[in-house]
Amino acid sequence: PGSRKQGVLARLRTSLCELHLYQASAMTMLGALVLLASSSCAAAKIVIHGYIESMCIDCKNWMNEQVHPVLKDPALRNLVEFDLAAFGNANYIGFEPHCQHGGKECDANQAMSCAKKLMNIEDSLNFTFCMMNTLDAVKVKDDMVQAVKTCGGSTSGESLVDCTYSTDGALLTAFAAQATMETHNKYSPWVVVDGVHVPEAETDLKHFICGKLAPASRPPSCQSGPISLIRKRERAEAGPFGCPNIWTVHERFVPKLPGMENFRSKHSKAKVGFQVMTSGISHHNPRVL
Repeated sequence: PGSRKQGVLARLRTSLCELHLYQASAMTMLGALVLLASSSCAAAKIVIHGYIESMCIDCKNWMNEQVHPVLKDPALRNLVEFDLAAFGNANYIGFEPHCQHGGKECDANQAMSCAKKLMNIEDSLNFTFCMMNTLDAVKVKDDMVQAVKTCGGSTSGESLVDCTYSTDGALLTAFAAQATMETHNKYSPWVVVDGVHVPEAETDLKHFICGKLAPASRPPSCQSGPISLIRKRERAEAGPFGCPNIWTVHERFVPKLPGMENFRSKHSKAKVGFQVMTSGISHHNPRVL
């Protein structure tokens, strides 16, 4: 599966960085290599893959309480990159996606996939925050159209609406579905780093990121420590984390939609999550009919 290959490559990259730094520091004659290796390794960001759905309360809380504070911290923001796929616990029935929280969630998920393709990373994340915090007020399709326009802003709103209710939007949802199903997510949000599911990144993202950094490179904000025992107790009292996925691996599938392969080839370098989705699909992971 793509996520497993991605994890192997990420760990290999980290190991090579550490090896180059060690060898370079031990051989003073190669001082230039120290600088080169240091700058190369510093550029390697921690990539947080979040598999979410727009109306799951725990997804909304993860975005607001975990992701947003990291993005607001200038030191941490430069160390991470977020890659979101909006499909969550949905599944296809025939050629149509059916979402855990209904058609409104499907439309919003599709709008988020369109934003990922049409906007830069920062703007698409802001769009996702905006949509997830606006959906409670959406009652009918006209409300959804207005929400997409408002969250997309004057420069992108109209194009995002067009994409959301188009064939391209449906294909982007199918690719988000493939990426999500490859993870075998048992609930949403489901967070993967280096090809491995990381529950800590779902409940204490900042502490997880700080733990991935070498002690000498940790910014001051890492000194605040993990989430307090009081907050952990509050979460325990709230029940299990995440919106549960009712589907088994063998029940979930992605239909082979018309134009799927042409769209994949045409947009393979676009920001639609192809670093996860183009690596191939195993027999049951997920099924493509």
